[in-house]
Amino acid sequence: MRFRCVVAHLLRFVALSVAFSFINDLIPYAFHLIQLTPYGIVLRSSNAGKQAVIPWDDELRRLVQEIKADNLGRSKQGPMLFCKRDGMPYNKDKFHSRWQYGMRKAMHEGHIERFTEHDIRAKHATDADDQGYDAMTNLQHSDRRTTEVYLRAKRVLTVSTLGAGEFLKN
Repeated sequence: MRFRCVVAHLLRFVALSVAFSFINDLIPYAFHLIQLTPYGIVLRSSNAGKQAVIPWDDELRRLVQEIKADNLGRSKQGPMLFCKRDGMPYNKDKFHSRWQYGMRKAMHEGHIERFTEHDIRAKHATDADDQGYDAMTNLQHSDRRTTEVYLRAKRVLTVSTLGAGEFLKN
């Protein structure tokens, strides 16, 4: 697979499983640091050090296998889930650079519109809240006000016109 496929996998993984704090949390996760358990992926957020379990489902299991296969297909699988051709981990700057490259390429090809990590987390928080899940726990926030920032970001308000049509006729 080409790099844009890996970016697509990364985006899907993040969109499915934003139970960890930030995209940057994905960078340092080595296979021996995250635990791929029978129950799911156990990881610790870099922000608060909270531990979370992302339960396996068929799509997440397939996604992890595809990422591993892509790494092996390009060259070798290092200890990191997301690694360079030589198996070594991306540093933060290189990962960000590759992320931006993948984003620009996908936008140019018409696959996506630009989005940010905040957009992903806001979508996840809003969907979780709408489905009756605890968005605060899901995003690993310790303060509800932080979660409210993400929930408000994707809420669409409906307002009434207050009779503006009559005013415009005069």
